[in-house]
Amino acid sequence: MDEVDVVGIATDHCVRATALDAARAGFTTTVLLDLTAGVAAPTVATAVDQLREAGVALRGEPRVG
Repeated sequence: MDEVDVVGIATDHCVRATALDAARAGFTTTVLLDLTAGVAAPTVATAVDQLREAGVALRGEPRVG
């Protein structure tokens, strides 16, 4: 296994942390944003920026609520 797709609730917390950990561990990591939900728009935007900077692939559009 060398690829990880991440989905879930709290894009800006749990999903972000899991995806960053996977990327740091050397996995090709993708967050499927259509299958996630964030807590608040500002923190989701920050999380998306952090994921991009870490080289995590993002698919779909972020959702809040």
